[in-house]
Amino acid sequence: MAKINVTIDLDWIGEDNSLDEEIKGEIVSSVVNTLSEKVLDELSEEVEKQISDTIGTRLNEYMDKFFDTPRDITDRWGEVIKEGVTIKSQLKDALDNFMGEKVDSYGKPSSGYDGKTRFQWSVEKYYNDFSRTSVDKAAKAAADRIKQFEDEQISKKIGKKMADIIGLLEELGV
Repeated sequence: MAKINVTIDLDWIGEDNSLDEEIKGEIVSSVVNTLSEKVLDELSEEVEKQISDTIGTRLNEYMDKFFDTPRDITDRWGEVIKEGVTIKSQLKDALDNFMGEKVDSYGKPSSGYDGKTRFQWSVEKYYNDFSRTSVDKAAKAAADRIKQFEDEQISKKIGKKMADIIGLLEELGV
């Protein structure tokens, strides 16, 4: 019979500590590290949320002030053309001018008197596109229902004719 000797070196146990104390210390250390990571993650999320909210609020305040603060408009030589104009009002005027501009049938600026405004052209184009797709969908759905109905009717008639033929054949004894 063979004999085996096993030797275990426990060099991580301190000279003045017992095995129980070392295991207890390792467990406590592991629990503390795990809890520390969880608390740090939760705090990081909360801090990130507060920073994001604060930045969003400050940015909105800054943008409101930027768009609503009256400014003077000058030409390239520095002479004041308009006084007390806000960026918000300038954007509104620019949009009004853009949407009120006469355009041709392709939506490009036109100098003709019979053109529609870009706003009219946009609404009409959207309406026509929407109408066309809606009509196409409705027509396809109707065609599919008609085809399905025809297929069902044809199947019924074929089935009835087959039944009549089979009944006739049975009567003839074939």
